[in-house]
Amino acid sequence: MVVVAREADSSGGPSRVLPVSLLAVAVPIRLAMAASRHDWETLMRCAWQLALNRMTVTLKDFYADWCGPCKTQDPILEELEDDWDGRFEVEKVNVDEQQDVANEYQVRSLPTLIIENDDGIVERFVGVTQREDLEDALESAGA
Repeated sequence: MVVVAREADSSGGPSRVLPVSLLAVAVPIRLAMAASRHDWETLMRCAWQLALNRMTVTLKDFYADWCGPCKTQDPILEELEDDWDGRFEVEKVNVDEQQDVANEYQVRSLPTLIIENDDGIVERFVGVTQREDLEDALESAGA
């Protein structure tokens, strides 16, 4: 979570740290309405809960330009990414250019797809993987 601002507490207490996602929602709302302190605290509590409940989900695609099965996997991933409209991020890792990342994830065969969230790796697939299997894993990861 990236911190971009601190809001001073009107009662003289400590300031509150506001992440980017909360500033984008909370600041315009606060400026648009003359809410009581209780209403603002309720709004902030709800916004914090929403921010905490949202997982960042990433699908890491380990591939190589010379890999035939990787070329078969590409259209499946592109279609999935388009249909899921930003609910997860795709990170393509060319194992020839990023050997350190491939070693870190212990990639030994291609294609390898790893789905992870804020808690770590949720699922690992080796070989061409069907869309339905990827969707199940993405849902269980919180996408």
